[in-house]
Amino acid sequence: MTHTPDPFSSPEPPNRFGRWALALGAAAILGGWIWSTIDKTAAPKPPQPLLTSQTEAALVAPVDTDPMDTWIDWRSDQGPADRRIGGYRIQASSTVSADGLYVPRLQLTDAAGLTTEVFGEGAAYGASAAFAVVRLDPGDTAAQVLASTFTGGAHCCSVLSMAESRDGQWRVVDLGSWDGDSPAMPRDLDGDGVKEFQFVDQAFLYAFASYAESWAPPVVHKVTKGQVQDVSKAAAFRGVFVRDAAESRKACLERSNGACAAYVASAARAGRLDTAWAEMLGTYDQASDWILPKACRVRTAGACPAGAEMTFSTYPEALQWFLGEHGYADKAYVEPLNATGPSYNCGAARTVSEQAICRSPNLSVLDRTLAVAYSRASALSRDRAALRESQRAFRALRRDEASESALAALYERRIGELLSID
Repeated sequence: MTHTPDPFSSPEPPNRFGRWALALGAAAILGGWIWSTIDKTAAPKPPQPLLTSQTEAALVAPVDTDPMDTWIDWRSDQGPADRRIGGYRIQASSTVSADGLYVPRLQLTDAAGLTTEVFGEGAAYGASAAFAVVRLDPGDTAAQVLASTFTGGAHCCSVLSMAESRDGQWRVVDLGSWDGDSPAMPRDLDGDGVKEFQFVDQAFLYAFASYAESWAPPVVHKVTKGQVQDVSKAAAFRGVFVRDAAESRKACLERSNGACAAYVASAARAGRLDTAWAEMLGTYDQASDWILPKACRVRTAGACPAGAEMTFSTYPEALQWFLGEHGYADKAYVEPLNATGPSYNCGAARTVSEQAICRSPNLSVLDRTLAVAYSRASALSRDRAALRESQRAFRALRRDEASESALAALYERRIGELLSID
């Protein structure tokens, strides 16, 4: 009887070729696993999916270390600083100038890697600076870097500059030297959305009082296309001067001559000069021994030559001249040294009387005398509007008069009226 082999209970005799094939396959699998384990760190990484521009910008763009619109103070004893603000990299360090002063050095780098350097004022014992990033125009893609360095001294001064990267190049703008520490951040002062710089008129410091008692009216500067403009006279900024006048008025009413000067100046910018002038006349300190500003009776760009200075006998007269010299009011008449003609330019004489006065040395003297008397009366008058009206009436009477004697009589009467005002 023939039995069929049971493949489970009675397997066939082993096949040597099959065993060798199985062993070789197992070895190949084991070898591949070992190779992949050994070379895992050296093998190139598989391609990563491409990032979107938004994701890439979020990963590549550095995070700001400090907020915009905030001064960052830096001193050389703190070591070099590396800040990122508003898309700019700002690296602060110091260098030594040829005369041995420590000078602050700011290296500015924009998002494209373009760099520039801004150097500040040097100091003997260490460098210091303040910097900030602002955006003057919210509709503009370019932000601005402000840099401020202090010159030292009891009351002075911060040297301010502005840098911006635009159209592939850096541009640095000098914003001037200003009393005190770092100036206030620029603000939108007229409500048009664009920020301006508000400083103070430093001409008023020490002019009518000591530094501690001095007041200074605002000055408004605007940067347009890299150009700095003084826009203080623009009607859009009257509110700035109304607010300042309200503050300085309080101190003026307490007999502060420094505050009265600033009050009248701000009121003039706000279109309220006559009202403020009348208040000043009733409150200024007449007993002050502060040396008043002096006029110069010759035209000069430098210091007034010896013998050409003109002193004022009263505070209102000095203040009136000062306001005229600095653009807050019409210029007060100052008789030129060695003058021979009338108070006006004879080349511009048009009326019969003006031409007659130019021909007469005697009438020319009377015209200069009247101009001085009118300037004094204007400074001392509590009703300046009425004074101007009476002066217009005098000029109307004089206009068509050609007689020298008649003109002399008109002038002498008018000079007497003006001198009676005190």
